[in-house]
Amino acid sequence: MTVAEWLESPYLQRVASRVGYQYGLPSQDISDLFQELRLGIWKAGPASMVNVTWVFHTANHKAIDFLKRRLRYQANALTSIETRQQLSGVDPSLLPLLRARVALLPRNLRIFYGLRYEQGLSQRELARCLGLCRSSIRCLDRRCLRMLKGRDAV
Repeated sequence: MTVAEWLESPYLQRVASRVGYQYGLPSQDISDLFQELRLGIWKAGPASMVNVTWVFHTANHKAIDFLKRRLRYQANALTSIETRQQLSGVDPSLLPLLRARVALLPRNLRIFYGLRYEQGLSQRELARCLGLCRSSIRCLDRRCLRMLKGRDAV
């Protein structure tokens, strides 16, 4: 079948449902998987010939990508909650001091602090976001903490 035929086929929804069920996706996420599958097939080009195996492989890859995105989102949410809990565990009278020290940091470290400790991004996400390697992110982290503790001149 060509891609155009697959996009019009009622079997495509069945493929998405079967793969979604196989990966344990809730029914509301299966419709999203179906759309992702349609987009993935469409990218092959309307005149391209594809077989059932190729469609199932594409559906499996889209389902795995979908689960990875959900896990990443949940991990970021947990990290953000943990960071807020750590900050809430700090004596409230010290929070203005912490904010004042953050305000005195150089611009790049203020950005780093916001991404790392307020938004809860991981080292890998920070490296991707800032365009740095992970060892540079670790150096920034150590430098930021040293400056906040007052061990380095700002």
